[in-house]
Amino acid sequence: MKTDALITGDLSLTLRKPRLSDSGNYTCTITAFGNERRLADVELQVKDQFPPWAKGPVAVSVVVAVGLCMCLFICCYCFRTDQWVEVKSGAESVQLPCRALVNLLQVSTVKWTDRKNRKVHVYQDGSDQPEEQDEFYRNRTEMKKILLKIGDLSLTLKHPTVRDTDIFTCRVYNREGRVLMVKLVVLIVKVPRVVVEVESGAESEQENEAVR
Repeated sequence: MKTDALITGDLSLTLRKPRLSDSGNYTCTITAFGNERRLADVELQVKDQFPPWAKGPVAVSVVVAVGLCMCLFICCYCFRTDQWVEVKSGAESVQLPCRALVNLLQVSTVKWTDRKNRKVHVYQDGSDQPEEQDEFYRNRTEMKKILLKIGDLSLTLKHPTVRDTDIFTCRVYNREGRVLMVKLVVLIVKVPRVVVEVESGAESEQENEAVR
């Protein structure tokens, strides 16, 4: 794996000199606080390109498990996450849960942000503030209209893709700007099984998962 995998979030695995016997199913998982979550399933098919008499020593590198897997290890060990949410890519929507644990009369602002501190959704003084949203989340988020009456601060994210795999933070502020509550939610968007094909004996081959 790349030495900066936990920094870039690229958890790809490189398998050198693939053989026919390497064909099979590979799984990328993450583990934090004793909980294991599956991120991606990859099927590797190594094809025999040349007859035995035509083969020679070659250097072949195949990326087996690739994609935009967010750097969840560091964040999960630095901050205790309250909730894991899993959804399949292509789903209509997914809900990131957050229940108010403070006096609702003190709440003025609710901000949802991602690991890069981009504003996912902002609710302030009784209404949404779409102009403050990051463009990546524009028109894809929704909160309940009467959230401050029922105490449900959950966020609905529409049309989730693997790029949405991230750690989201729900922060609640009072009118003075003081933080009343913070909750972290880990979202894992699972991708369909990926099939990677490589010919045995090729000089070099690298397959990148199309979900990028």
